[in-house]
Amino acid sequence: IGVTAGRRRIWTTTTTATTTIIIMWKRKRMTIRTFPARTCPPKFGKPICRCIGCWWTAVRWNPPRGWERSWNVSTCSVTLEWISIVAQPTNISRSFLSFLFGSFPTEGTYVPLFVLERHPALGTYVGLRGEKHRHKLAELFPTPTRWFDYCTAVSDTNCTQPDDVAQRAPATTDEEESYFVADGLYNGYFRHLPEQNCTTHPTTCYGHFVDYPCSWASHVRQYTHWLNISLKSTGPDPAGGYSYMQLVQIWDAANATKTPVIMEWASSELNYQTYLGTDAEFTPVTLPPPTQECIDSRSEYRNRCEPDPDGMDHVGSSPLGACGNPPVTLYKALSTVLQQWASDPHQPMALWNPAHEAILKYRLSSLHIGQIFQTWNDLNIDKWGIDPRRATCQWVGDNFDLVK
Repeated sequence: IGVTAGRRRIWTTTTTATTTIIIMWKRKRMTIRTFPARTCPPKFGKPICRCIGCWWTAVRWNPPRGWERSWNVSTCSVTLEWISIVAQPTNISRSFLSFLFGSFPTEGTYVPLFVLERHPALGTYVGLRGEKHRHKLAELFPTPTRWFDYCTAVSDTNCTQPDDVAQRAPATTDEEESYFVADGLYNGYFRHLPEQNCTTHPTTCYGHFVDYPCSWASHVRQYTHWLNISLKSTGPDPAGGYSYMQLVQIWDAANATKTPVIMEWASSELNYQTYLGTDAEFTPVTLPPPTQECIDSRSEYRNRCEPDPDGMDHVGSSPLGACGNPPVTLYKALSTVLQQWASDPHQPMALWNPAHEAILKYRLSSLHIGQIFQTWNDLNIDKWGIDPRRATCQWVGDNFDLVK
């Protein structure tokens, strides 16, 4: 959750004995990182980072054969880089074995349910495209504001006095960069930037879109360009996107203030499950149906982190690439070391560990994952620590007939 590997995010889940990484694509370079970046808490020391913002625990380990590792304790991240000149799939298979996971999540564009109830036409791209909708989108979707910016540019007292938005000024760098902080410390704030003013910029004003960080695959700029949808993401990321935790915070702020927001997101994810059944649940915006021709015509995602002087590298060269995303097939990626360790021929068979065989056999549907996420959210004891494991164990116990 919130970590990346090559073209797609890594989707993670836990079992009672291990943590499974499901890699959706492979490249020469893979980074595992928590959000937001924090230094390691002293009780874990340098070998282990457990950072608030993502339950993923990054552990210093020996990289699989063929990979070089660089470890950054200050950002709680580890980068694995394939050291061969060409990362052939056959080479990768020597270190990783992949197996179907059983879940088919979807990624796409979402608005809160309360937005769609007020503006039903936004449920499809037809209600977004064209110059006739430019002014409406610019007025409807303001830009989220960081806590620091609210205090320095909006608050009359620079947050020296509490108000309905912020109880005080941010005390740390992380708080300065936050778009929402729980317990009413900062409820979030949305404002129209000067360039969103359609009176002074009638042909270029836009509504704000909340897009993925540039290290994640996103084709929002491509479809908004070719479908003539007046939406634009202007976040702090090089491509105008936001980090995982900032995405979560912005949705929380939109819910707290009941401000319209439109965002790229995915199902089978904790925040998606958190708002399910509420007036802020993630409600999809229907885009043109995906076809193989559309997928083949899309721009390469890796260009999103690079400069785009003429503005065309990020949008692609063909309008055929403007469509929604197809369901994604997830795989379990297991190190061959685990297989060798679990069935070591030098050990008696009675001592072989059954974990490897169990991991190979289990399948979880998107609905099953949703149940685990819901339990995780309901526990609310140590949300970014042990709660995911507790939720997984509880789900296994409650569904033992299915698991066995």
